[in-house]
Amino acid sequence: MQRAPTSWVIDPDDPRAPPQELWDRMTPEERQRVLDTLPSKFEISKARISETEMSLDEERRRFDEERRRLDAERQRADEAERRLAEALAELERLKRERG
Repeated sequence: MQRAPTSWVIDPDDPRAPPQELWDRMTPEERQRVLDTLPSKFEISKARISETEMSLDEERRRFDEERRRLDAERQRADEAERRLAEALAELERLKRERG
C-alpha cells in the first residue's frame, strides 16, 4: 500500500500549518520539518495589507450603496403610507358628506 503524499510548502506571504487531515498523515519528521519552516513571527507584507485595504474599501462602498438604496426605499414607503392615509381620510370625509 502506497502512502498519500504529505508534503507541505509554506507560503511566505501566508504562512500556516497544513490542514488537520494532512497533518494527521504526516510522520513526526515531516511535522518537525513544517514546524521548523513556519516563522515564529509573521509580519504581513505591504502587498497583503494593500490588498486587504482595497477589499475593505470595496465592502464599505457596497455597504454605503446598499444603505443609500434602503434609505431611498424607506422614503418611498413613508411617502406611500402618507398618501394612503390622506386618501383614506378623504374617503371617510366623502362618506360622512353622503350621510
